[in-house]
Amino acid sequence: MSIKPMSINFKNTENIKTRTDNTQRTAEIGAAAVLAAGGAIILRGTLSVKSLATALKKQGAELKDGIAIIKATGEKFTGTIKRNIGTFGYKRETIKYENGVMTEKIYHNIFGKELEGEFYKSGILRIKVGQGKNYSLTLYDSDGKCKSIADCRLTGGESKFENARNMIND
Repeated sequence: MSIKPMSINFKNTENIKTRTDNTQRTAEIGAAAVLAAGGAIILRGTLSVKSLATALKKQGAELKDGIAIIKATGEKFTGTIKRNIGTFGYKRETIKYENGVMTEKIYHNIFGKELEGEFYKSGILRIKVGQGKNYSLTLYDSDGKCKSIADCRLTGGESKFENARNMIND
């Protein structure tokens, strides 16, 4: 019986090290690019949050003694103000004014779904509606003091926001 010698092939370890270094460098550059893009998005999202004064100014109006006035004419503002109040537009606010007085403030998610709402009569908070299918309903008296709090549940196709609007009008 004869024993045949085996040929052993050693790979060039320098070539393997170069490939590993290049792969690691590519990963580092990719991670830096992701961080830079993420930082830019966060900065952009943060900067897109508008103050109420800025949103009113865009509509040509301003607040004077709690009343929204059209700057050009001096008339009381009637309309809707929409603004981002959360980074990336995750939370938005829609405020309705009639004759310069706020009538409602609705909070929306990024998809436009109504989340919470505040309803005003003569500029005074009268009803506050909470989030979800099971939500809280807070009623305030004409002085703006909390009168009662209730837990409510949506059962069908009704809208808690339409119910609150109807309650304000009654």
